[in-house]
Order: sequence, then C-alpha cells, then structure tokens
Amino acid sequence: PAPASASRAKMLLSLGRIASRRDRPRDAMRHFGQALELVAGVEPDVESHLQVAIGRVRRIDGDPQHAANAYRRALELFADQGESSETLLRTRLELADALTAAGDHDAAAVELRAVEHEGKKEDLTGLVARAVGMLGSVDELAGRARDAQVRYEEAASLAAEAGDAPGHRRWLSASKTLRASL
Repeated sequence: PAPASASRAKMLLSLGRIASRRDRPRDAMRHFGQALELVAGVEPDVESHLQVAIGRVRRIDGDPQHAANAYRRALELFADQGESSETLLRTRLELADALTAAGDHDAAAVELRAVEHEGKKEDLTGLVARAVGMLGSVDELAGRARDAQVRYEEAASLAAEAGDAPGHRRWLSASKTLRASL
C-alpha cells in the first residue's frame, strides 16, 4: 500500500499544481490536502515538494503565515534528505518572501542573509542576486531607502553577471525608482 499511496500522492500533487496554475486555489489545496494525508511522516520526498506547493498557494492566496509554516516544514524535510544546496536556498527565498508578506521583516532578513552567504559559497550568483534584491525590499519597507538603493544596484549587477536579464531589469528599475525619490 505504501508505494501505491506515494504514487497517488504524486498524482494529487500534479493535479493540485495544475489547479493552482488555473487560478483555482481551493481545488489545489483540496488535492494537496488529500496527498498530504497519504504521505505525511512516511514519504518525505513527496511531502517536501507538497509542502513547497502548499506554501506557494497559501502565499498567493494571502495567507503568508501558513505559507511560511509550509516552507519551514519543506526545509526540514529537504535537510533530512540531504537535498541540494540550491533546492534549500530556493525554498529559503520563498520562505523569506512569505515572511516579508507577513510583516516579519527581521526573520525575512535572517533567511535572506543566509541565502546570500550560502549562495556565494556555492557560486549560485542568480540566487544571491535575488536575496540581495529582496534584502533591498526589506530595507525599503523599513524606511532605509539609501541602503535599499545600494542593495538594488548590487542585485542588478549580480543578476547581470548570472545572465538573469529579467532580474537585472527588475532590480535596476527598483534602484532607479528609489533614486528618483531620494
């Protein structure tokens, strides 16, 4: 029964992702909930990806607290499984995004600084660029406009170095918008 339930959970995860892409968060959460009942505590590989998917739907649906909880659980599972640094860092970026949306800027900054530090060690420049840019957003929200502007410029430069044209444009635009208001 265990392999069958893991297969069923993967199918439900896929159905949930499709529902989410079709802007049907309630259907997505129903599928994810059914999948979670099958794998919670017994299939960490499936549960970890399920938790990330749940976090995304909850974040988009305006529930950043529960999104953050799902990302934290995914991180625990990924760490236990020895998942790649890149997967862990990407999940931490999503956690930071949820924490920022929840108004917990200090906790978001802790996650983002960790991504920046680890990403530099692992030579994941694109993720470092996102972390630095998101730190700029946290600075801006906290009223530290000059710090934010410096971070946005650094993020734009890192994104360009990583070959991330949309990221480069995003952070360059944030920098220019902020500079105009200083």
